[in-house]
Amino acid sequence: MKPPLISIVVCTFNGELFLSDTIESILAQTYSNFEIIFVDDGSIDKTVAIIKKYARKDPRIRLYIRENSGLPASRNFAFFHAKGKWIAIIDQDDICYPDRLKKQLEISAKFPSAGLIFCNVDYINAKSKKIGSHLHAFSLPNSFIPKIIAGKLLLSQGCYVDSEACFIKLAVIRDIGLLDKSLRYACDFEYFIRVGFKYDFAYSRDTLAAWRIHPNQESMTNPYKFMEYRSVLLKYLFWINLDFKTQLIIIFNLLRSYIAENYRNLKKLI
Repeated sequence: MKPPLISIVVCTFNGELFLSDTIESILAQTYSNFEIIFVDDGSIDKTVAIIKKYARKDPRIRLYIRENSGLPASRNFAFFHAKGKWIAIIDQDDICYPDRLKKQLEISAKFPSAGLIFCNVDYINAKSKKIGSHLHAFSLPNSFIPKIIAGKLLLSQGCYVDSEACFIKLAVIRDIGLLDKSLRYACDFEYFIRVGFKYDFAYSRDTLAAWRIHPNQESMTNPYKFMEYRSVLLKYLFWINLDFKTQLIIIFNLLRSYIAENYRNLKKLI
């Protein structure tokens, strides 16, 4: 068997509800030279049993089971064990559309200097109904974003790279280092910023994946998400390569985050 060109990374924790849909969407890819690395973070539901069922049928699937240590630690573990040239991230409740890998490889060939590739994604609900899309909210250069600019745009506009759209070179990961394990919510955002200050990005506005929004996901339940988001912005606020305009936008985003957090807390009291 030839070595996989792509390692698909799926980190799981009590994800039984939507996991089969996620796995089926991966196995339905039109490009097939990949491995799937599952890192389970101590699930106590049927998550591991579901993965093992698929692993018995498909030798491309590898499962690692760990004690609960959080998403960034699981991602780091998966990256360490990856064998592919490229890493494709997909979370346990999200969907890859059939041509995702094929088209992201095509983008990588068109922009060989790009260390990170991404795409547009649909927002879907628990019933898989489309309720929105991602990239329409961002003003980005067409197709190619040079390094440094890629990092500045993340700081000023927010996380325009959804994790389920991320397609990143393993060599870039080896160079940039590990995800910050102290950031259980904002780990991907902070990591993409680090990458964006050192490597070019390329992307397509084609919709190649779906992000499922439901009440039990980390992004909805994490009580520290505003605090973590602000900690990332503050880390880069006085970075030497930031221009004054970007710094002002970061300050505005910090204030907006405080207001949003206070509004959410107020709603809980009413």
